[in-house]
Amino acid sequence: MLNYLYQGITFQEVPNEISMTFFLLGCTKHCKGCHSEDYWDINVNPSLGKPFTLKELENTINNNIVDYANCSTLLFMGGEWKEREFFDTIKDLYNEHMYGSLNLQNKKLAWYVGVDYDDLKYGKYTRSYFDILKTGEYKEELGGLKSKTTNQLYMIKAWEIVNAIYFNNDEEIE
Repeated sequence: MLNYLYQGITFQEVPNEISMTFFLLGCTKHCKGCHSEDYWDINVNPSLGKPFTLKELENTINNNIVDYANCSTLLFMGGEWKEREFFDTIKDLYNEHMYGSLNLQNKKLAWYVGVDYDDLKYGKYTRSYFDILKTGEYKEELGGLKSKTTNQLYMIKAWEIVNAIYFNNDEEIE
């Protein structure tokens, strides 16, 4: 079972967006320098988080309705280690609420995933459900998206790579 923790509102994960952020628990990558190390091993605390299901997501959103009303993006971090289960829930959320009670048509959906896009088994579905995608495991020696040497890619709906959004406007990208 894939579990998640609601992290609240974040401002820096998705540039120019206010994100309601959900961490998926149990990451198997264990990247050196990871900022989410506490969420790797769900076996240490099996009661941590809630099942990643449509019902639980709806409950979390409804219990944090002020956050939801003020955010522009729903951000999901991780989940690629149980990709099919992840996409089943995302599909349910999208189909149930795009025009339903949560009115997702006014929100962007973002996914930060620790693998390259080409390594996603269900990658073709990202185009259907997500507006923003960050791919690539974190490699400390290459840095994150603010580094010009990063291996990570930040893509928007047209699936163009826009890593430059993380740099100051006056910096040149080589």
